[in-house]
Amino acid sequence: MPSIPCAAITFFKQSDIRIFIIVRVGGTENPDKRFECVLKQLGAYGPKYFWIQVGLPFTTAQIEGSCPDSDRAESMEGSIETDTAVMDPALIETRIGPAGKTLPELYRQFLIEYPARLADARMKTIRGFDLRFDSVMSAALALNQTLQSWNYSDEMQLGNSSFKAELMRNILKLDFIGLSGRVVFDSNGDRTSVVMIYQLRNLSRHLVGTYDPIENVLNWTSKFWFAGGSPPVDAPELLTRQLQLSEAGTIALTSASSIGIAVSIATVAVNFHYRELRLIKMSSPLVNNVIGAGCLMCYASCIVMAVNSHWAVSTGLCWTQTALLTIGYSAAFGAMLAKTWRVHRIFTNVKLRRVAIKDSHLFAVILLVLATDIVLLIAWGIIDPLTVKSVSLPS
Repeated sequence: MPSIPCAAITFFKQSDIRIFIIVRVGGTENPDKRFECVLKQLGAYGPKYFWIQVGLPFTTAQIEGSCPDSDRAESMEGSIETDTAVMDPALIETRIGPAGKTLPELYRQFLIEYPARLADARMKTIRGFDLRFDSVMSAALALNQTLQSWNYSDEMQLGNSSFKAELMRNILKLDFIGLSGRVVFDSNGDRTSVVMIYQLRNLSRHLVGTYDPIENVLNWTSKFWFAGGSPPVDAPELLTRQLQLSEAGTIALTSASSIGIAVSIATVAVNFHYRELRLIKMSSPLVNNVIGAGCLMCYASCIVMAVNSHWAVSTGLCWTQTALLTIGYSAAFGAMLAKTWRVHRIFTNVKLRRVAIKDSHLFAVILLVLATDIVLLIAWGIIDPLTVKSVSLPS
């Protein structure tokens, strides 16, 4: 086999192509370079590959000088071959002809009636006898039909283009039962025959289906066998997958946030329990509780984010996460801002006048910050609400 097919197969392997259709004439291949031997050398066989051979592959034929049959059987295992009912050697010797006899029987009768044919080297085998007979019969029937509708004489020129066109039309109209089966021609003048579909198992043909182009009927007689249990994939498989937080990341984030929530609750509980102590009382324990509640909401927003990024994605969870983070952050830092503002007022009192800043004043600052957040969230929801959208990233 020339090096060009080898290079082509190597290129297709590198391109990850796995299902092939090859037109092959096995008789033209060198014995040591038979196609199945080359496949064995290149490794283009097995569960990943599937070969469909049309033409005259002669895969099952043993040729001296070829690679071992074990290599050929391994490289061609499960491949498909097609043949025609006209040329299939398995059918030629068993087909019952129009005379009610098999082809070998008709051939023996022919040789008895025409013993001179025994000297013809081309007629020492039954292979092709039926095709030769049907070819002559087709020509005779078409000529007979053409001459019946044509004004002719002994001096008629058979090369006349009109005569040849009429003869061709009559050939295309032929439909009779010959020695090789039903004789019908397609629009190109080629013999139309039932296509036999075989699958190779250990260099033996197994019929899996037939196709009748005349009736346009495809008939499967058995299931295909695949080395890997299923047909090989001949194209990249595109998997659509949602990008999400990993399970390990979700567990880590949820655990850390849960610890933060526990610390926030413990801090608020200690602050509430010792609220009458002088130092805690001076630090405004109610405002401290607001700071703790704000931290708790921030940690809770992290848990909602983990759930929304790993298990379920919804607009409701998006809004919950946004609201918890926004209000929690504003509550915690708003309370600290209010307390910082009170300290600032006290220590910037140049005239040392008594300044009474009650917790109600601090809560007014906190509520102002929270009200601003709430207004912005409402406006956001009305003007440009959050929506869940699927976006396909480049492959």
